[in-house]
Amino acid sequence: FHVGGNFLHNIQSGGDYHATQAFLSSYLSLEKFLFKVFPIWIALLLHKFILLSFSFFGMYFVLHKVLHFKKVESLFVSSFFSVINPYALHSTIQHGIGYAALPFAVYFFLFKTDKKHYFLITTILSILFSSSTSPVHSFLPLYGGLIISYFIIKPAKPIYFLISTSLFLLIYIINWSESLYGFYEYGQLSSRYLS
Repeated sequence: FHVGGNFLHNIQSGGDYHATQAFLSSYLSLEKFLFKVFPIWIALLLHKFILLSFSFFGMYFVLHKVLHFKKVESLFVSSFFSVINPYALHSTIQHGIGYAALPFAVYFFLFKTDKKHYFLITTILSILFSSSTSPVHSFLPLYGGLIISYFIIKPAKPIYFLISTSLFLLIYIINWSESLYGFYEYGQLSSRYLS
């Protein structure tokens, strides 16, 4: 177990490894798992399929089950939504599933607080999302979208939502602790930290 301070002397005059290679420094990584187990093209295909599935079904659930759109309208808008965002479709290896999973996360974290297995589902999703979202790119809109959605539409049990999103944040911080500490250490050496 090593927390930060692992310097690369051949990149940017000795930048911290975990700060410069953020998308590879989590303890659990969906992308690392896929590329270790499968050949490159199959891993890419699976990654894109997972992304499009989260994006499509998340938007479909929100539109059809929450906002009560007709099934055909929900299918059309979900199909369009799943291919319109370039971060949710093209730049996926470095950003992970965070952008694509936002409607899916909103549906399960916000609108399912009254279900029996709510905490089990949200914990599994928290582990999955924390394994495939980068700290400086896709986590911010994913977590921020969850919090902002709370103020737009209140969940049935707000305290459950607060507990599950806090657990998500805790799991995320633990999984990305090397990278976050690396950002902290590397930030002291840069002018961005001082501004």
